[in-house]
Order: sequence, then structure tokens, then C-alpha cells
Amino acid sequence: MHGGQKIKFPPAILAELGNDTTKATVCFYGHVDVQPAKKEDGWKSDPYTLTEVNGNLYGRGATDNKGPVLAWIHAIETYISLKKDIPVNIKFIIEGVEETGSPGLEELIKEHMDFFSDVDYVVISDNVWLSKKPALTYGTRGNAYFFVEVKSGKKDLHSGTFGGIIHESMRDLVYLLASLVDSTGRILIPGIYDDVAPVTEQEIHLYENIDFDIEEHKNNTEVNTFLYSSKEEILQRMWRYPSLSIHGIEGAFAGTG
Repeated sequence: MHGGQKIKFPPAILAELGNDTTKATVCFYGHVDVQPAKKEDGWKSDPYTLTEVNGNLYGRGATDNKGPVLAWIHAIETYISLKKDIPVNIKFIIEGVEETGSPGLEELIKEHMDFFSDVDYVVISDNVWLSKKPALTYGTRGNAYFFVEVKSGKKDLHSGTFGGIIHESMRDLVYLLASLVDSTGRILIPGIYDDVAPVTEQEIHLYENIDFDIEEHKNNTEVNTFLYSSKEEILQRMWRYPSLSIHGIEGAFAGTG
């Protein structure tokens, strides 16, 4: 964990229902941990007290990802209560450290290879709705993380005494980060687009019929404008092209005070 602290991998749930060899086996993945939240972050109610407002439930994890996990469980419960045959064998893996990158999950899966050996499909319901219609996500862009550190000296220096006569590491770091992307959002790292498949005419037509409201998306994100103006451009930049985000910059003294 941050700061070098080590904890045991929190208990994960492995569950299964059905072992009919004539049926496909579907494994549902979900997680029950959440990102930190405080009421002053903008919540109208305590984020850790599930609150009903106009028929909707609000609380930390209601959509990411406790609600979707419960939805699958309730669906299975409905099949059983109606005495209907479930068309697939079902397996579950539900864990509690997804929000920190799922450390230890790979080891857990390898330790239980027999449990997962007959899985034909994996369904992940940890996602957002693009519109009021359900949608299937069949691919993701993937992630690559990098940590960059720039050093210029061994101790903090007073800007009033030393400012203007030394290379300042924070300034150089910001310069480096700013050189990664231009003002249009295009990534300037050489070769990053080499493996991106060209957009085909067939794919362009697929975007035309997708239910997506740009203004509603702006309101949800609370921004005034996007880098792109058309629905097709926005969806392509969200889904098929590489993106680059910078998360967190620290420099010099970073404590309280």
C-alpha cells in the first residue's frame, strides 16, 4: 500500500451454480470496494448511507459496483423463484481491492485455476451507461502507467534567494508533461498511433446510430466544452484512440502547512 504498509489480501468470493456440460459457463466479475468520498465533495447525503430520492438510490458504490453485483444475484434469484431453467452455468468472482488496482487478484486466480478452467465467457458489469439504453462493452483501450521524477538538487531551496539562478525541477517536469499532448488533444509521443487501426466506412456508420446526447454528457461532466464537436468524433476519442491523462504532481515540500 501507499507508504510501504502491507496488508493481507481481503477475502474474495468465488461462487458457482450449475455444472451442466452441455451449457456454456459464464463468470461474472464484480467488486465491493469503493473510492474514498466525503459529503463535502458534493454529496447531498452521507455517501456511506444508502439514501432513496425519487425512486433512485444514492450512495458510494451504488453503481460502482455493488448495485450491478446485486443485479446479477437478483436475476439468478428470480430464475430460481420462478422455477425456470438458467440457460448457462454460472460462476462469480467478487473482490474488494479493485479501486487500488486489484493487487493479489492475479495470484488468487492462479491458485484456483481449476475453478476457472471451464469458463467460456467473462462478464464485467463495472461500467457506466452512455444513454438510457443498456449497452455491451466488448473491448477496452487498456492502460499503461508511468511515474516520472525529475531531480535537480538534494534539498529545498528558497526561491527568494536562489530563484532565477538554478534549473528548477518542477518547472522542467511541467514542461515535459506539457510536451506530451498538443492543444487539440493529439498525443505527440512518437509511434503511439502506429498500431491504431484506420477507421473504416462501416465503422463510421456504426457511430451514427448510437444514442448519445452531447449536451447531456457535458452537463454530467460539468464542463462547458469538449475538444471535439461531433458525436462521432467524441465517441471515437473516448473509445478507439489512445488518450493521455496526468494524475497528480508533487514537488518540494508537500506536507501540511
